[in-house]
Amino acid sequence: MGERRQRLLKNSPVVARKGKARQHYDDAKSWFEQKEYTKAANSIRVALTLDPQNEDFKKLLDEV
Repeated sequence: MGERRQRLLKNSPVVARKGKARQHYDDAKSWFEQKEYTKAANSIRVALTLDPQNEDFKKLLDEV
């Protein structure tokens, strides 16, 4: 991948939004494992707001 493309991707709002969504998803998984279901549901809903097409996020919400 070219340097210019890497720089553009690094600064992309879409990439940043998906990264934030992934962090909320990871938080939701952690809350879920700790049986903190309300916190897990809240985190996964935020993740889905940021990345509504992500099937992993939808699956976790169904589990919560």
